[in-house]
Amino acid sequence: MCYLENSNAFSDLVQRGTHAAFRDLEERFPLQSRKLSSRLNTVCSSLAHWAPVLAEAAYMPSLVFPFLLIFGPDELASLEAAMTVYMYWGISWHAAHPNVPLHLLTMFVDIVTLYEPKIVAHCAKYDVSVGVLCWQMLSTMFSEVCSRSVWLKVMDKLFTDFTHLSQVVLMVVAILREVRGVLLLADTQDKVVQSVRSQQSVNMNNVLGFLKDMKANTPEKYFLALT
Repeated sequence: MCYLENSNAFSDLVQRGTHAAFRDLEERFPLQSRKLSSRLNTVCSSLAHWAPVLAEAAYMPSLVFPFLLIFGPDELASLEAAMTVYMYWGISWHAAHPNVPLHLLTMFVDIVTLYEPKIVAHCAKYDVSVGVLCWQMLSTMFSEVCSRSVWLKVMDKLFTDFTHLSQVVLMVVAILREVRGVLLLADTQDKVVQSVRSQQSVNMNNVLGFLKDMKANTPEKYFLALT
């Protein structure tokens, strides 16, 4: 299924046209720019043609969108970036399709409980699963919680350090720990959820500090679901 760096294969995907799953994309993910909306449709449709299970991934537009902003009219580059995310980190994301990946949710809960039990307790108070919050950040590759400048730094760290599959998991937890102040002040279910679904003040130095500490101190048993 690898079409990376293959313009002929990309052309084949594009020629298949708008995938049925994205015919109403403009309504679900409205953008002011028609050109940007068209590019989003092209890349999302190409991904769905490439891997049919992605046609049912509601998060896909949020994952693809920031890559479009970075690569501009180069739709192939945006597609390849999204493919890289799925091929390296997302192989098991649809293991329980159409349900969320329970193995990842359980792993997130365990790791957050290890480092931030107050976050787990606060979320439980408002009937919110920490695992689902983390999955929301992962499946959209941090595009909702991070500003553009921070998102670029996050992606730079992830794409230049593929040493462990656990890296992206710990990045999720690190950002959750960084926004804990906003999250712990949230006093409704909706506000708790929005703490990771709207841009927050994220200090990348703090995030990297959390990441380094957790990489050194998180027992391997917490990552068994990734093997």
